[in-house]
Amino acid sequence: MILNTYKNKVVIVTGHTGFKGSWLTQWLLLLGAKVVGISNSVPSKPSHFESLNLKNKIIHQKVDVRNLGVLVKIFKKYKPDYVFHLAGQSIVKKSFTDPIYTWQTNTIGTLNILESLRELKKQQIETNLLPADQQPKRKKVNIKLTLAMAVTVVLLLAGWFANKVVYTNKTLTTLDEQLNEIKGQVASLEKIDLTYDSLKQYVDILNTIKKQYPNKLPVLGELTRTLPRDTWLTHLNFKQREVEVKGFSPVASKLIPLLEQSKTFVGAGFLGTIIKESAGEKFTIRADLESGL
Repeated sequence: MILNTYKNKVVIVTGHTGFKGSWLTQWLLLLGAKVVGISNSVPSKPSHFESLNLKNKIIHQKVDVRNLGVLVKIFKKYKPDYVFHLAGQSIVKKSFTDPIYTWQTNTIGTLNILESLRELKKQQIETNLLPADQQPKRKKVNIKLTLAMAVTVVLLLAGWFANKVVYTNKTLTTLDEQLNEIKGQVASLEKIDLTYDSLKQYVDILNTIKKQYPNKLPVLGELTRTLPRDTWLTHLNFKQREVEVKGFSPVASKLIPLLEQSKTFVGAGFLGTIIKESAGEKFTIRADLESGL
């Protein structure tokens, strides 16, 4: 009986490019059926569908089962006697990474097939392989049950979306808290930077004052160590990075070589002439101060 069941019959097979769908298509062709295949792609390489060259042996329709409008047109055009619905997203891992696509393909896709059948004017559609006398009486499509299934699917999707929204809101709240904490840390760092800049300005001012007005005590100490004990000073005048020394010495000419040996004084030399008086030789010496003072 089954050998003649599909002969010269129009059979729609969804998912005909898959492994099982391609085998079913090949058997239907051997049984004399006119096969209309509906699939959105060839799912694997190598492909059993391509190896059998089924694309050129059947009516191949590249259609996504989520597209109700195109499905209705195909069903009305070919008016199938039998329908085998194999199309679906069956990979478990992908169902976790893309649940919306999985739900739409498997659930909404199935509803679209059923809805396409309802649109047919041809009411008798064979979907049972049993002999006619053993086939149960066909029941009318329960519209209420179909609507209930559709509502259930919509509610499940709505629940999934709501859960996503709640999770996203919690994530955003956590990110806001972390951002506020980071802002507090950045504010503290900015205060430290301002304090550092302020201290640096004070240090620069002190260094400028130090350069313009060198410390007198180190200079006096160095003069005491460098000049002979029989030399005494009457005036000591500082002018930024130079010093002018006036005084008396038994032999003033020997003072310049002594000052040149010191690391404190640079470019020492007499100003004017040396004047001999009863107290000794009166001199005026000018010298630059070493920059480290």
